[in-house]
Amino acid sequence: MGLLYEQIKEDIERRINENEFRKGEFMPNELSLQNHYGVSRTTVRKAISMLIEEGILVISRGKGTLVAPSKLKHKISSLKSFTQLIQEQGFEPSINSIRVQRIKAPQDVALKLELGEAEEVYRIYRIRTIDKMPMTINESFIPCRLIPDFSEDRMRREQSLYKILEEEFGVGIHATEDEITAVKACNEHAKLLEITRNDPVLCINRVAYDKNNVPVEFCNIIIRSDRYKHIITLIR
Repeated sequence: MGLLYEQIKEDIERRINENEFRKGEFMPNELSLQNHYGVSRTTVRKAISMLIEEGILVISRGKGTLVAPSKLKHKISSLKSFTQLIQEQGFEPSINSIRVQRIKAPQDVALKLELGEAEEVYRIYRIRTIDKMPMTINESFIPCRLIPDFSEDRMRREQSLYKILEEEFGVGIHATEDEITAVKACNEHAKLLEITRNDPVLCINRVAYDKNNVPVEFCNIIIRSDRYKHIITLIR
């Protein structure tokens, strides 16, 4: 037999596999586990720490420890909106926070969108959630000439930005170019995503193009890496 904390770890894994503790749901607190197994809090913490290290459990900042939910899978072979990806995999998408501002395009945004010096853009800021858990921080910039009248109400009614662009403004997204890097979560991002500072997150800088290869959106996306998986298919 292994060490006591290893036995507890294995038993918790068994209970997860048998759906006694379900994915996405919070675990009993340390005191409950301590009483259940008849061991010290130190032993319980060691077992829980090992499960967190293996990605079986995750910490939700300020709320507790929960069984790691299934990861959202994004296959890089077709272009779909984030809302569509979530719904196809049986998750419930929602938006926690929306801010829409009309601003002069920052220099880096103007460069990406090939805009003139004085052109304005809509800055559309959103925190996306899956099953009520924060998943992504999205900051999109779209030329005002393409969407002359855009409001927060539109985003609340229809969560998919790409669907709004196509159905209400006739701006279809034909292709995107993504630059993906792994970074450490800063204080602000950690708080918004309910993770710990310096936890790994994915950063995606995206330029979206219409059918004429004209850039219509520049977007910066910060994604919880513990809930997201990129799958890339390469064919020779």
